[in-house]
Amino acid sequence: MSKPGVKSERLAGIVIPTELDVSLLLRGLTAIGVVWWHTIGGYTPMTASRAFYYVPGRITVFIFFIISGYLIGYGFEHGRYRFDRLGIAHFWRNRFLRVYPLFFTVTVVGALVASARGHAPAVSLEWVATQLLMAQWWHNYDPIGVFWTLGIEMQFYLIAPLLLIVQQTKRFRLLVPLAVYAALAAVPFVASAVFGASLDNRTLVGTLSHFQAGFLVNRIFAGPARGRLSHPAEAVAWLVVAAASLSVATWFYHARREFFWNAGAGLVDVAGIAVLLLHSRTAYLTVSSKWFKVGAAIGALSYGVYAWHGFLLQATFSNFWLNFWWLLPASLALAWISYLLVELPASRLKYRHGAGEPSAVGTTAVVSVG
Repeated sequence: MSKPGVKSERLAGIVIPTELDVSLLLRGLTAIGVVWWHTIGGYTPMTASRAFYYVPGRITVFIFFIISGYLIGYGFEHGRYRFDRLGIAHFWRNRFLRVYPLFFTVTVVGALVASARGHAPAVSLEWVATQLLMAQWWHNYDPIGVFWTLGIEMQFYLIAPLLLIVQQTKRFRLLVPLAVYAALAAVPFVASAVFGASLDNRTLVGTLSHFQAGFLVNRIFAGPARGRLSHPAEAVAWLVVAAASLSVATWFYHARREFFWNAGAGLVDVAGIAVLLLHSRTAYLTVSSKWFKVGAAIGALSYGVYAWHGFLLQATFSNFWLNFWWLLPASLALAWISYLLVELPASRLKYRHGAGEPSAVGTTAVVSVG
């Protein structure tokens, strides 16, 4: 189903935009990177040269959180959602329909397969609350382990409007969001110093700074909702900044893990901000290339790729464990089926009442990685 106001077409039943959507392409590439990390990248002996480009799963987590913050911030900044009771309720409804149907579907399938193999979960009120309703502080999901990031994402949706409201100031348009980012980035270190918590913090408060980095992009460009490239060199500059920041952060993760948690994660935010600034400047470009269409389709399926690859690994089917060339096509196939049967029908409910999302935005990124 096409979103109102968005120029789109279909490829194998998948709704894709005809205008360039850098964030959609980034989600597709990162989803592939997730599968690669869980099969090849995360189990390959690391050398000095590989440490620069074997992007780990934790970095892709941060990238998806940044994209999510950017798209949500865009929606509120440019009128997709309003800061009133009905507007926030509409936002929550849309986010629930975007994430929960597929989360519930794959979780139930995972639990059923585990039961058939003699590992039935101990279903109780606590299990329902934590595993199906995401009522957790430190996220841990048994049926599909990588879903811990979806729990954080859903909890973020609950507080996102409030977090944005406190930053609505014209006089200090960029200063206040930067101050909020600095405060949120300090939270994991305070929690580690005071409570002994791991810097690898799988809680909402421990990851909020990455969502806030996405909010920052919408404040950097004041004025029109979408801009234009001043020169092709601008696109190259943003890509160079993004690639260099991501490469250095990746090296820190592999070679100086303690420094990664102290500063490297901030470099991931820089990389994400740079790519999303490029997205803000290229949204008017119409693309007809078949490679763009394939990339956009993979981006549209990225949530499903993430979800089903986690299921296939959790079920430990021998052909998929540590085999990228089996796992990726299987995940894409299951993602395409669930897109048509679950995600697309849910999206129709999202846009049954009210206008669709701005054409520069697309759907909120919800794929994550464990």
